[in-house]
Amino acid sequence: MEKQPDKMQVMFEWFLGDAKELADQLQKTSGEQAAIAEQVEAAAKAISAAVDSSKIETIAAQRELTASLKKAAAENAEFAKRLAHSQATFGSELKSRMLIYTVGGSLFGGAVGALVVALLTH
Repeated sequence: MEKQPDKMQVMFEWFLGDAKELADQLQKTSGEQAAIAEQVEAAAKAISAAVDSSKIETIAAQRELTASLKKAAAENAEFAKRLAHSQATFGSELKSRMLIYTVGGSLFGGAVGALVVALLTH
């Protein structure tokens, strides 16, 4: 009959079996971790590129908005200037017309008055 293995030998083989399983699992897990690390690195690069692109687009939009606001402010100032000029011109024309109407009315009233006096005194 064959000799039965002693306890030390059984324990050593059991320990070696567990160690091999652990080493295999560790190797498998290490490979998975490397793949995940590559995916995380690729995602980080994509996010960084998207952030940089967003910064550039935001700055461009801000500059465009600033230019539009400056243009609108200039147009408003020009409109206010034209409106003030138009009001001044209208006021001046109104004064001139009122003067003409007043003088014309006075002359007409004076002529009518003189005509009435001439008719009444004859």
